Amino acid sequence: MRTDTVRPAKPKKPKSSLAARRLIRAALRRHKNNNRAAARALGLPNAAQLQKMLSGAIKDTPSMKVALKRADVRADRARNFVKAESVHTIDPAELRCVLKQLDEAKRLLDALLHGASDNHAHDDSGASKSDLSPP
Repeated sequence: MRTDTVRPAKPKKPKSSLAARRLIRAALRRHKNNNRAAARALGLPNAAQLQKMLSGAIKDTPSMKVALKRADVRADRARNFVKAESVHTIDPAELRCVLKQLDEAKRLLDALLHGASDNHAHDDSGASKSDLSPP
């Protein structure tokens, strides 16, 4: 006596990446299972995308890929014990000082070039020389 039993369907492979699903689960834990807050924190446009990626119904969206890259950078900083404030921090006063020095150097070079072209533009015979030729 044989009875045909229906085998359980093999679960489909999720379309979203494992890293994306892990990041979503971590964001949900951090925001107390609030889908909207977790989606906002990850930079996703809406909570529906978050839920669909978590279940594996859709592939990683471009905004999720950006969130994964941000998380990788954060993890690298944590592994290397680098403070977030020290990364990409430019002191405005220091920048103004450097720009002032560059401006002074540019004015000096312009003056040298104009002075060299005025002094050596014509020789005694009246023929013009090239600015690049030695005096």
